[in-house]
Amino acid sequence: MPKELDDLRKKAEIALSKYDSQHQVPDDTENNTQIDADNAPRVLEELRVYHAELEIQNQHLKEAEQKAYREQQRYVTLFDSMPIGALVVDRSAVVLGANLFATALFGFSGPNRLLKHSLFRLFDADSSLWLADQLSLFTQEDHVATHQKLSLKRGEECFSVECIIEKLPVSYGLDDHYLIMLRDLRVEDELSQYHRLTQTLLDNSESLIYAFDENERCILANHKTAQLLGCSVAELIGRSRRDFVDSTDAIRHAKNDHDVLHSGKSLITEEEFVDEFGVHFRFLSHKFPLPDASGKFFAVAGITTDITNLKLIESRLSLAMKVFSRGSEGILIADNQCRITYVNQAFEKITGYMQHEVIGQNPHILSSGRHGSHFWSTFWSSLNETGQWMGEIWNRRRDGEIYPQWISVSRVDSNDILGSQFIGVFRDITEQKQNEETIERLAFYDELTGCANRYLLRDRARQKILEMQRLAKTFALVFIDLDHFKDVNDVYGHGVGDQLLQKVATRLSDHIRETDTLSRIGGDEFIILISDIDQEVMDQKTQHLIERIVSPYIINEIEINISASVGIAWFPKHGDDYDTLLKHADIAMYAAKEAGRNTFRYFETTMIQEASTRVKLDTAMRQSLEEGHFYLVYQPQYLLENQKVVGVEALLRWTHPKLGDIPPDEFIPIAEQSDLINQLGSWVLNEALKTLADWHQLGWKELSISINVSSRQFWRSDFVNKVADSLKKSGVPAEFVELELTERLAMQDTEKLVSVMSALHELGVRLSMDDFGTGYSSLVYLKKLPFHVLKIDRSFVMGLPNMKDDVAICKTIIAMSDALGFKTVAEGIETSEQEAFLLSKGCLMGQGYKFSKPLEKAAFNEFMLST
Repeated sequence: MPKELDDLRKKAEIALSKYDSQHQVPDDTENNTQIDADNAPRVLEELRVYHAELEIQNQHLKEAEQKAYREQQRYVTLFDSMPIGALVVDRSAVVLGANLFATALFGFSGPNRLLKHSLFRLFDADSSLWLADQLSLFTQEDHVATHQKLSLKRGEECFSVECIIEKLPVSYGLDDHYLIMLRDLRVEDELSQYHRLTQTLLDNSESLIYAFDENERCILANHKTAQLLGCSVAELIGRSRRDFVDSTDAIRHAKNDHDVLHSGKSLITEEEFVDEFGVHFRFLSHKFPLPDASGKFFAVAGITTDITNLKLIESRLSLAMKVFSRGSEGILIADNQCRITYVNQAFEKITGYMQHEVIGQNPHILSSGRHGSHFWSTFWSSLNETGQWMGEIWNRRRDGEIYPQWISVSRVDSNDILGSQFIGVFRDITEQKQNEETIERLAFYDELTGCANRYLLRDRARQKILEMQRLAKTFALVFIDLDHFKDVNDVYGHGVGDQLLQKVATRLSDHIRETDTLSRIGGDEFIILISDIDQEVMDQKTQHLIERIVSPYIINEIEINISASVGIAWFPKHGDDYDTLLKHADIAMYAAKEAGRNTFRYFETTMIQEASTRVKLDTAMRQSLEEGHFYLVYQPQYLLENQKVVGVEALLRWTHPKLGDIPPDEFIPIAEQSDLINQLGSWVLNEALKTLADWHQLGWKELSISINVSSRQFWRSDFVNKVADSLKKSGVPAEFVELELTERLAMQDTEKLVSVMSALHELGVRLSMDDFGTGYSSLVYLKKLPFHVLKIDRSFVMGLPNMKDDVAICKTIIAMSDALGFKTVAEGIETSEQEAFLLSKGCLMGQGYKFSKPLEKAAFNEFMLST
């Protein structure tokens, strides 16, 4: 518009100038006047035209100015109406413009009051530094808009705002001008603070607070609720109650919620709950409906208080007093003048001072003098400021010995006449200190399995004893021994044995809680320390552990089956120290073995005598082996068709000079649990072959001898050589020697089994399977192994010929033996009917009391001479 006015003005000036130059006649005034008069109308007309044009242009100018003003007012109105603070600043953060929201945000009465102020003075130091950095960074072309939470100052008040900075376009003539937008975060901060406060209140409540919607999904829960259900709050939200409690409890809760939701009335009820460890709780619950914005009930909230302690308060108070006076930790109480008013029995035991000697005395009488003034200054500062102190102190016993103790001292404030009192609870940690020095030199975990070793187990057990004594609770020590594990090592090698131990440890570890301790204390022995469990749950847990152990293992494509014997000792019922508990759990484990293995037993006092008997028998056997108290008896084996004696079975007997005759079923199992069985086996082999050699020299050259071999003896690497040496030493032809192997041993289908049996076969000895039918022999095994004889167990012969099952079993064994080309020998024949039946079915050999009981060598000689 100004340019158009300038053009119009120039036109007018040019026209007037031309007119003046063309009509000016200075010397002739009259003519000149006449000429001017003649041209005046035309000039006036042109001036009117220009004047009209000027009026039009002036009108346009006014309209443009009015439009610009309206646009300016509209943008100012929009700027001021923005729901956030907006400011235009220069590079130094000096305010060049501000809207009403920004003015109010900073506490100014109007926008003009805010102009020329530096924003650096209106924010805290950290916020101002960030703002200065951002404005400086905008000099870089690639810097983009950014935002940050800042702290705005308004008088004494500080509050948070979200700041966004944009650089204004240069094309608007706003070079180095910046738009700063501020969003007030006070409401959000208050809401966030309110949310944190609410959640903090919920999580710090001792009550269970929760809400479930009409679909039984959790929409609110505090930490206490999640803790009881064994999960976190995040894991609980959105899930059904049925995911955490059993169906019976879930249905009961759902019914209560349904009643509250549909009646619109609150409900107060007592409820029971049993957690995953079998612990019983009793609760008082207040449930009430929650309405939505429209008033419709959409969920049920509950506030539940644990009243278990209220139900047990009297018994626990009584128990606490007993623990207080009889616990293993020393307890000292002093008044506000630091005079001792009470000590318990453990105090007397630890310090050597009797109660009457210290009552009224200052605890300083126990001081060792090792701790300086700084130590005691820290001690009393902590006690005065926090009300408690805990740590290690060196004190002096009555006899002058200085010893370390771990002590917790608490100040108990009271408004009664007693005033404040000080309670010290301590324990002697002398032994613990010594153990720590030992532990520093040793590893805490078993290298093979990763389980805790015996040292860590001992430490944890002692800690658990102290904890349980303090809480008057119990725990169990579970002793697990793998049955016949040594056979696995002998058969498959130690590499496979090690892998088996690792797999057993993994299975056990997967089946116990993190609070329990699994330890391998050596060989095939594992110990589990389990706390917070009652006997009923213990029964189930132990049975599950055994089931986990006996499940088949696949190692190097070999299926291995083992079982376990388990002994359990309870604290403090079966012992109040670790060594006693371990010993009693071990005794209970041996009782489980004697009960048939693959089972568990709790310790009983009667087992001590049984364990003592085992130890005595083991010691006596070793002595008797050296002193010659063992001897062999021989039971004749007959050809049933002509009653001819063709062989004998050598049987071990033991007569102790003091204990008398000990039955084989008592001493042989004990010998098999140690290396003693190998020494006995070697002695039996040599003695039997020596006797047979004597008989052959007497002329009974057709007699053969059958000798029992234990699995432990069989798997020794030098067994075949020992047999060969004994044959050579005795001079007995190998074909007259029969070695009896157990069915369980023969079931181990391994290359080593076949190799050992083949080596014996090459020596010329015969091999028989003893007590056939009592195990689970496979025909595949029998076909692959070089056996010569199957012996029918006496348990099947006893029922002949009347018991149908025994008849069927014996017929099957005889037929199978015949089909495989084996001889059959029946054990335990006591009647002529049994003999006749067996002979009729094809069994050609037998032994038993019908023919002769086992005879000593001299008696057998007389027997043979008389026949």
